[in-house]
Amino acid sequence: MNNELVKTIKSISSLTEELIKTIESNDFSKLEYTLDKRQKEIDSLHMIGCTKEQYRSVEKSFELDNLQQKLFKLMEQKRSEIKEKLDVVTKNKFVTNSYNHHNTMGSKIFSKKI
Repeated sequence: MNNELVKTIKSISSLTEELIKTIESNDFSKLEYTLDKRQKEIDSLHMIGCTKEQYRSVEKSFELDNLQQKLFKLMEQKRSEIKEKLDVVTKNKFVTNSYNHHNTMGSKIFSKKI
């Protein structure tokens, strides 16, 4: 039982490190697959049937908590960067559409014969 716990925590730790590297390199194509794989490992922890103390001791030895905090901060940072880029694109699209709409209205006024 303890051996299986160590194996699972080690796998979660390596997948978390892989996620961090993936996000840092902006290679988002592998992100979903790695997240799904990590989630399956986390779900398998429920089937092991270990105590909280056993889990905590193994988790501390692999510094999983620190890795998870680093991953969450990095994901939040990337999310903010992407959101800012999307906001700029949306704003530019709105301005362009408004300008084009304004120009078509103005051209109709000037094309009338007096």
